[in-house]
Amino acid sequence: PIVIVPKGIENIVFGKSIEKISQSAETVTLYGKQEALDNINNIEVEIDVNNLNSNKKYTETLKKPKNIRKLSVTTVSVDVSLGDESQGKISGVRLSSRNLSSDYVVQVSNESVNEIPVTIKGVESVIKDVKASDIEAYVDLKGYEEGTHEVKVKVVGKDSRVIYEPDISTVKVVIIKK
Repeated sequence: PIVIVPKGIENIVFGKSIEKISQSAETVTLYGKQEALDNINNIEVEIDVNNLNSNKKYTETLKKPKNIRKLSVTTVSVDVSLGDESQGKISGVRLSSRNLSSDYVVQVSNESVNEIPVTIKGVESVIKDVKASDIEAYVDLKGYEEGTHEVKVKVVGKDSRVIYEPDISTVKVVIIKK
C-alpha cells in the first residue's frame, strides 16, 4: 500500500481540518531481492500541509527503498480537501511505555495513571468514528534509569487526518531494576 502521511497537520489554518485525502494510486509493486521485500510493509509519502488554507492537489515522487530496483508506480497525485474543524474527547486510552532497557521495569506508583484522556480535532465526519482502541498513548523511556521520573506523554492514532492531544501532558513513572 501507498500510505499518505500529512506533516504539519496541527498548523492548518485555524478552524479547518483535513476532511478527505484521495490518491491516484493505492498500491505499488516493488521489484528487488526477496530479503529487501520482506522488510517493507508499505511505502510512505509525506505531504506538507503546514499553513494549508484551501483544498490542494500534490504530486509526489515515491522514494525507492534501499535494495529495490524498480517501482511499478513512480509518482502519486494526492488531493486534500478541508472542512470545518470540530473537537471531541476520548477517554479510556491505555498508557504504555516504549524503549525501556530490559534491565528495568516500570512500577506503578500511587500517583501514576494508566489511562489518558485525549482531545481529538478534525472534521466531524472523521472524528465521530474514532475510538480509544484507535489511539495509543505512551511514554518513551529510552535512556531512563532507576528512579522516579516525570515523563512527557505522547499520543498517536490510526487516522492521519486527526490531531491527537493528551489531556495529561506528563506522568510520574518509577523505574526499578529487575
